[in-house]
Amino acid sequence: MQNRTKITFKGDPIHTVGSLPKTGSIAPEFTLVKHDLSEIKLSQMPGRAKILNIVPSLDTAVCALSFKTFVNALEGSTNILFYTISKDLPFAQMRVCLSENLPNSEVLSAFRSN
Repeated sequence: MQNRTKITFKGDPIHTVGSLPKTGSIAPEFTLVKHDLSEIKLSQMPGRAKILNIVPSLDTAVCALSFKTFVNALEGSTNILFYTISKDLPFAQMRVCLSENLPNSEVLSAFRSN
């Protein structure tokens, strides 16, 4: 059985499987899908520092808020690459980006990932 990491929500424990990565840790190689349906691997992303905002779906209020908050906080930053990753289809991701007036945001889909 895998280690369990304890996380709380409003004081109540929420149990997850595995452990959370440490800040600054190196992510394992992965492949995601861009808005044009082409694939991109972590190793193909430019060498600057990266922030990966991983959410289940941009079509939920909490995930959309997380996305917008990061985009606004990092606006104008030239030394950090920011990606939001979700299981949404790329078409749905672009719909959200356009509806939130964030058309140039870097969103990647994990819909082909297991």
